[in-house]
Amino acid sequence: MKIIQLEYFVAVVKYNSFTKAANFLHISQPSLTTTIKKMEADLGYDLFMRTTKDIKITEKGMHFYNYARQLIHQY
Repeated sequence: MKIIQLEYFVAVVKYNSFTKAANFLHISQPSLTTTIKKMEADLGYDLFMRTTKDIKITEKGMHFYNYARQLIHQY
């Protein structure tokens, strides 16, 4: 996993929105969504619960978020 992927994930959590995070990161929303879905596939669990209107971080996602923030800070 790359640091940029962790930064993308942290941005989605921060903004609680794929669209807002994509705008902040200056990338397309579909590209961001694809990156997060690949991360979930690689990890073997969902980072977010998605509905048609919003997202909510899962318990495992919250643990991964804390880990990702530490790695980004150390980098």
